[in-house]
Amino acid sequence: MPFDFIQGWLDWGESLPAPPLLRKWSAIGAISAILSRRVWLKASSRLPPLYPNIFIMLAAPPRVGKDIAINSAAALCLEANKRAKKKFGSHIIRMGGESISPKGLLDELNDEGSKQTIKISEKEIANIHSLCYFLGEATTAIPEYNRLLIGIMNDLWNCKPSYRERIRGIEYTIDNPHLMMLLGNQPDTLYQIFPEQVFKMGFTARMFFIYAPKRMKKKIYLSEADERNLDQHLYGELADHLVEISQWSGQMDVTPGFMEAVNDFENNDPAPVPGSRFEHWNGGRCMNTQKVAMCIAASEGTQTVTVHHWERAVEYLFEAEKLMPHIFDNIVTDRGFSEDLEQIPKLFNGCDILTQRKLLTHFSKTRPPYEVKMIIDSAVQAGLLKPAMDEAGAPRKPNAYYLVN
Repeated sequence: MPFDFIQGWLDWGESLPAPPLLRKWSAIGAISAILSRRVWLKASSRLPPLYPNIFIMLAAPPRVGKDIAINSAAALCLEANKRAKKKFGSHIIRMGGESISPKGLLDELNDEGSKQTIKISEKEIANIHSLCYFLGEATTAIPEYNRLLIGIMNDLWNCKPSYRERIRGIEYTIDNPHLMMLLGNQPDTLYQIFPEQVFKMGFTARMFFIYAPKRMKKKIYLSEADERNLDQHLYGELADHLVEISQWSGQMDVTPGFMEAVNDFENNDPAPVPGSRFEHWNGGRCMNTQKVAMCIAASEGTQTVTVHHWERAVEYLFEAEKLMPHIFDNIVTDRGFSEDLEQIPKLFNGCDILTQRKLLTHFSKTRPPYEVKMIIDSAVQAGLLKPAMDEAGAPRKPNAYYLVN
């Protein structure tokens, strides 16, 4: 059976106190970082190349294991980098510092240490500028919301042929930029760097939010017997696999089955994530899933992306999306309910009456239960809703409302 990096990483980290979901996505992040923009998919002559750069946010309460998942993936990438330098005389990854600012990000990306030379064909080479962030606590690296920074990240995710920006009088022109991020954060502090407006900027169309709510208890000290049962050679195999895929370059092949499956997914949009915060995500999930499929193909050591890789990527997608909306279950902010009130007219959808049950069902996807009642009360007080009564003043329906035009 061919070597599979993701499964190997899960096997190697089985004793780590971090949930498998976080470790799985740290493996995908490691592959994405090493592939950089060395490889790509080209769907048609009308569309730009699609690169396997991925933004991943591991969201979990304290002590659940997001730091362990991220830091162990970073350490493996550094080990692969050391082996690649020894074998090929060049680095294969550049990691960003412990903080992220607009100028700092662009300075590091533009730095000579971020430049890599890749071979496109026998006669063509290209220089790329690649930067990867592995940060266990995003609120330490980005202590507050920065609109310019979010805009730069959005733009760099697109992997355009060139990026231009001017900051503090400094002009940046960066050819073939690449940015990959594997970040961690606590759900309760997400709003420090990702307030509500970020979810309307398209940033959530680019970021995988991977949520793990529960801690996994594992042994801290292993017995001699436990140590003997560990595969001591697996770590080296994992690092060598990253070195191997770091030498790939050029367009990846796709099979007819893969193309058909992608088209079906895009047209049918199966099981979209509920909640207003994920409207942009649902619009970009087909593109993101293709990126994951490329990483899965690389995990299996092949540069041909098949329907098998697509199906596996969709499985990972649905597994993550099942928990995504629950990241915000217990988040309380001081922003009020203005955005929620704007959604209410759309919920009527041609009906003259809206039941409280429908309101509860809709808003409980993104709000804790006690806030949902506050939203309904705010809508009534604002004159947006009024209780549904008949001509005699009796309730037309229990707990139902008219929309006030």
